[in-house]
Amino acid sequence: MRLRALAVAAAAALSLGSSAAQDAPSVLDRISAYMNELTSAQASFRQINADGSESTGTFYLQRPWNARMDYDPPEPALIIASGRTVAIFDRKSNSGPEMYPVRGTPIYFLLADDVDLSDSEYLIRHIVRDELTEVHLRSLRKKFKGYIKLVFANDPLSLLGWIFVDEFDNITQFVLGPLDRNADIPDRLFSINAEKKLHENRSS
Repeated sequence: MRLRALAVAAAAALSLGSSAAQDAPSVLDRISAYMNELTSAQASFRQINADGSESTGTFYLQRPWNARMDYDPPEPALIIASGRTVAIFDRKSNSGPEMYPVRGTPIYFLLADDVDLSDSEYLIRHIVRDELTEVHLRSLRKKFKGYIKLVFANDPLSLLGWIFVDEFDNITQFVLGPLDRNADIPDRLFSINAEKKLHENRSS
C-alpha cells in the first residue's frame, strides 16, 4: 500500500558528489548534539518516490517523539507521530489510521529523546563529504529490513532530509526546505485522537 510506504518513507534528493568515508567519532558526536538541541522545527518538504512520482507538504517536528507530515492535495496522506506511536491517515478513506510503533520506523532516529548516532547497534556507516554528511542507520526490529540515510549540511550544520532504502533497494527521498526553528507549532497538530475525530466527522 502506497500510504504504508509513506510511513517508512522519505528522504533527501541530493546530488552528493564523491568522497571517501571517514570515521572521526567527533562528526557523529556533533550531529547527535545538534539533533538533541533541535526541539522544534517546521519546514516544507518534497518527497520523491521510487516510481518517480513526487509529493509535497509541510513537516512539523517537536522533539522528543512528536512529528507531523501534512501532504498537499491531491495526496491524501497525513502522518502523525505522537508519543511512541505513528498513525497514517488516508483522508479519502472511511477507515481509521494505520498504527505503528515509532521505534519500528525510520523516523525513530529523528524523534528519540536522546539521539546517539554513534550507537554501534544502529550505525551502519557514515560518509563525510565536502559539504554534506550521510549517516546510515538500521532498525533493530526484524520487520523493518531497510535502512535510512540521514543527510546533513556540514556548515552550518543542519538537517537536509533523509533517504529510505527498503529491503529491495527501492529509494524514497525526502527533501526539507529551510528549517524554521522559531515556528509556533500548536500541540494539537500532534494529537492522533484529535485527528481521528476530524477524520470521523469528514467521513460521516
